[in-house]
Amino acid sequence: MVGLINILLFAVAIANLILGSLLIFKKRSKANIFFGIAVYGVALWNLSMALFRITENPNSLMFWCKMLYIAATITASGFLYFSYVFPLNKFTIKSVKKFVLLLPPIIMITIISLPNTFIKNINVFSNYYRTVEFDKTYILYALLIAGYFALAFYKLIKAYKNNTGLAKYQLLYVLLGSVISAVIGIIADLFMPWLGYFQAYWVGPVFTLIMVLFITYAIIRYRLMDIRIAIRKSSFYILIAGFVYGFFYATIWLMNRLFSSVHAPSALILGCFLAIAFVMIFILIERLGRKAISKHLFGALYSQHKTLSKLTQELTTIIDLDQLTALIINTVLKTLKLDKAAILFRKEQNKHYQIQKIVGFQEENIKLLMQDNFLINYLEKFKKPIICEELKELTAIDKKEQLINLKSAMQKTEAVVFLPLIIKNDLEGIIILGKKSSQAVYTKEDLRLLEALANQTSIAIENARLFTQVQDLSNKLKDLNQNLEQKVADQTKDIRKKAEDIKALLSMKSELLNTISHQLRTPTSIFRGMLSMIGEKGKGAMEEKEREEFIQKSLTAADRLVVIINTITQANELQGGISSLEFKPISISQVIQESMSFFQRSAKEKNIDLKFIKSKEKFPKIMADPNYLKPALEKLIDNAVWYTHKNGKIEISTEHDKQNNTLNIIIKDTGIGLSEEDKKILFTQFGRGRGSKHMNVNTSGLGLYIAKKIAEAHNGAVTAESEGKDKGSTFTLTIPIMQEA
Repeated sequence: MVGLINILLFAVAIANLILGSLLIFKKRSKANIFFGIAVYGVALWNLSMALFRITENPNSLMFWCKMLYIAATITASGFLYFSYVFPLNKFTIKSVKKFVLLLPPIIMITIISLPNTFIKNINVFSNYYRTVEFDKTYILYALLIAGYFALAFYKLIKAYKNNTGLAKYQLLYVLLGSVISAVIGIIADLFMPWLGYFQAYWVGPVFTLIMVLFITYAIIRYRLMDIRIAIRKSSFYILIAGFVYGFFYATIWLMNRLFSSVHAPSALILGCFLAIAFVMIFILIERLGRKAISKHLFGALYSQHKTLSKLTQELTTIIDLDQLTALIINTVLKTLKLDKAAILFRKEQNKHYQIQKIVGFQEENIKLLMQDNFLINYLEKFKKPIICEELKELTAIDKKEQLINLKSAMQKTEAVVFLPLIIKNDLEGIIILGKKSSQAVYTKEDLRLLEALANQTSIAIENARLFTQVQDLSNKLKDLNQNLEQKVADQTKDIRKKAEDIKALLSMKSELLNTISHQLRTPTSIFRGMLSMIGEKGKGAMEEKEREEFIQKSLTAADRLVVIINTITQANELQGGISSLEFKPISISQVIQESMSFFQRSAKEKNIDLKFIKSKEKFPKIMADPNYLKPALEKLIDNAVWYTHKNGKIEISTEHDKQNNTLNIIIKDTGIGLSEEDKKILFTQFGRGRGSKHMNVNTSGLGLYIAKKIAEAHNGAVTAESEGKDKGSTFTLTIPIMQEA
């Protein structure tokens, strides 16, 4: 019997042989060739170990034993050369050093190949157990193998530290697989035999399967050495070969079982029917096998390609640009499992790129990225996709600094792929894609399909633009007929509107003049009457107490006149808006007290209890313009005094809204109150509540309008609340608390 370990050695040899062939014959790059040589060496090592274990002939035994060490030397040499070219795929050493590195393996293989050298004797035991006696050259061999692998690992670790993105992942899995396999091989097949222990002689070759698994994973996940498609095809051919081999031996077994010989006449007749059955089954197996391998071994790739292929067909049927871009972005996001994507088109007017649709990316970052002329120039010149992980490997241009800046900008934006949209040899748009949610890299097949998608998208965009242009032209011709009528209608409407505006302005002017005339006449009449009576002497002269009362009324009228003049002046200023405010630290308590003092006489005359309820909480100073804030507060107090009945009450208080960081000045009165209709017009020009008609108040209807404008200029607000008629009102002036700059 061959034995389980020997079967395993043959299987690992075949696996390495297939991997080596794929590496060398699929794409003959330097990295592929040298790693392929190393893998071929591993395959020969496994094969030699299997044959060494089962061979009994002394000459054959010696031959396969020597092949073991020749294969190991080939593996170490190929792997060292691979470390000098990967991942840049070019040598980083001079030609002299290449020859110097090749010379020791050649000498060692020559020594091993010569008769009566390196191996003194081979001892054969039962159960495939053998021991080998070496001469002194074995020390040189051990140093060569260990030294070459150590130097190779040093080079690869150094490259791993200096690389990023895709190359870093590839190096990681090459290192993991190779280090594990090499360390086990060196221990089990180099140092342990040197100490005379051969029981684990077979372990090193078998454990090279770890390297095969790691490399295969890196090929599939991180497109290592660009042979993913070759693996898929090879899997298919292995499946077909297995089917043919199995069918052939099943046929021989069946004929021997039924007819005792494959050459019997009945067996030949049955063979004709089986041949027809074989052809039919082969066609079915070929079709199903190809689909099954694509779907199950490369399931994500199969699904993505199927969906994107379907998308390219759908693009030719869509002519609406927005619908087209939405379909492209949404399908790519869903199919490739991305979280970010954007598509930009170039404006015909200024040749700048405008975002048509964006998902996941920050719009400002994309706009900043598109200001990079190097990116645009590269896409226009080479008309090829840009991949963030592979920017370092671009050799078509000699602008390292720009490449570094572009890569940094892409990483900041989290953009991974730029797909140019070329129309008539011009860069008319760009598709920007982010990372896959699985963190997997874009494979060569992904990029090929995305390039095909970009080409199809370019055609679809051109068709959509042509359709839009034709549609626009048609609409322009249609609109041209309507424009003449519309212009006449618009001009007529404009003339009517201007006439109405002029009429409204004249009405407002008339109302303003009437208001000014009325408000100035009242306090002026009071002045004249009071002063005339005070000035009388002799018999009709006033007593001192009465004279003092008349003087106070005259002063109240004077105060009212000041308020009226200030209100009209401020309303006129606010028509053009407040140009700028001079913010200063202000004590709100001081402002309230100064504003109140001006209305004490008016309040006293109506026997109104006007008071300021100071808060126990110490408020911070607010930043405001005193030249505006104080008048706003005066307008609110003035409003409260004039619309509060005699013997009423007005309370002014403050509160700190910590949640919104604002200061609220609350003016609560026991006046005539407000209706819901009053609240709608309260803060408009000349707006007065309906209740004011029943009170003989000398107000302009501008005070609350002015207070509101000033509050808004401070980023604040004025609000009014009332429970209804004759239930008083509460006005709140809200000012943000701002820190001094």
